[in-house]
Amino acid sequence: QYDRADITRLEQFRKRYNESAPAGGKLTMTAFLLKVCAAALRAFPRFNSSLDLAHKELVLDLRSGRRAPEPRDEGMTP
Repeated sequence: QYDRADITRLEQFRKRYNESAPAGGKLTMTAFLLKVCAAALRAFPRFNSSLDLAHKELVLDLRSGRRAPEPRDEGMTP
């Protein structure tokens, strides 16, 4: 259901930009994808985490560089 997107207007914008861009300055779909992913991770920080198998916990990467156990309904992970 959410695996498709109509990017017709985005592709038109990208092509118009690339036609008028200075030499060596091209936009790719990758640039747009990275922008969308970064925005999604800011909006849903829980997805910006990793699994620490050694400690069996889900940890969030905080802006300060520290890592913290992810709280769950039954309390903090061991």
